Amino acid sequence: MKKIIGAALTLACTSAFAQGPHAMPRPAQGGTDRVLLVDPNQMPLPPPPGQSHQMQRSAMIKAEDGFSAVKKSPEEVRKFMNELKVVKGRQSSAAEAAAFVETVKSGRPIPTTPIVVNSVGDLKVGFHAATVRSGKLIGATPQGTIVNGKWTGIERYFHIEGSGYWRVSEMDLAASGGMFYMNKAAVNTTVAGKPAISLVLTDDQGRRLEEVLWVNGGTLYKVTYAPDQHAGHDGKKINSAISAVSLAAELQ
Repeated sequence: MKKIIGAALTLACTSAFAQGPHAMPRPAQGGTDRVLLVDPNQMPLPPPPGQSHQMQRSAMIKAEDGFSAVKKSPEEVRKFMNELKVVKGRQSSAAEAAAFVETVKSGRPIPTTPIVVNSVGDLKVGFHAATVRSGKLIGATPQGTIVNGKWTGIERYFHIEGSGYWRVSEMDLAASGGMFYMNKAAVNTTVAGKPAISLVLTDDQGRRLEEVLWVNGGTLYKVTYAPDQHAGHDGKKINSAISAVSLAAELQ
């Protein structure tokens, strides 16, 4: 029995869309990537009213890397910061994580207290999570659906001393039977040779998030990076050599 818990794996501006098994196109001939690049008017769900103009305007504003689109999105920035605060302040035991799975499988009401573990081994994940080289793990949470008693997704949060915090989100599309639709016009970079969408989100206080999203094989990835910004008067991050794209390139 599959239960959807929810995964924040779509970028803002309706740049991408995860579709379930119904009406699912097949991967390209000879390919295994569960992603389909489509024109904006071919997306499964049209953008909300006025969103197309906002997407075009965001595409014209570029970050200092020269390719990432910049979008003011205080809600998304605040959401990530709140989730980071929860992860830093909450630790669950392996027994609590296992009990949570049984609760979800049973169909009983899901507890509002989040499951945050400090060891990936405390979660039953149905795929091999990518190897991360930068930063110290501060917490991991289950995402996606439960298939055969195992989660189809996981989010891990890391701290890079002197640089900031970052999160790597992974979703096993093959296990859940999904295909990922990606707006071809929004693709602006590559990760491991795969088309990717890179975006910078900002709020009214000058805080920023860098995000990059792509699909490799049957797995959907999103890296979110929140750089420290307390150096200098211009709010730029301390270590310009680190970015969401560079962190994504490290995953194996």
